Amino acid sequence: MPATAPSASPCNPSSLHERSREPREKKITADAGLRLALETPVGTLSADYRHDVTDTFNGSDITLRYSVDFNLGALTVTPALHANFIDRQTANHIYGVSNRQSEKFIKAGLPIAPYTISRAATNLGGDITATVILTDRLLLIGNMSGAYLGRSIRENPGLEDEFEAQALIGIGYAF
Repeated sequence: MPATAPSASPCNPSSLHERSREPREKKITADAGLRLALETPVGTLSADYRHDVTDTFNGSDITLRYSVDFNLGALTVTPALHANFIDRQTANHIYGVSNRQSEKFIKAGLPIAPYTISRAATNLGGDITATVILTDRLLLIGNMSGAYLGRSIRENPGLEDEFEAQALIGIGYAF
């Protein structure tokens, strides 16, 4: 009898690694938006609005963020809390599973059915950013963030985690 690999299931935690190796459907879009910020002695309150201008999914989101800068010479550390209000179209674009994506998963042996997010969502989270001044023009930037996903997103049986984490590192240049 031939050996078979264990079946991956949307509810099986061990399938997360297997799914992360699969190619994802490209979802290339462009957003335009507006940012307002109020700096006070006790921190910065900002609001960002973004909208898909390519009409790929015709969605929008608003992020409210409170942050505080701690300057330590060339190093600045900025912890923040945020709430991200995502409309249904944006939530479905980011966290839903299209028929095409589902077909790719099934061909790869992962039984993930199409799923449409039916309601807007609010993700709550925080992040910490560190910037280091390297020269008068160069800046090193690092960021780690995490968010607790909104209820309508967590209802997607293809998602195994209720949290989302991201990290980035980059370089900034002042012209």
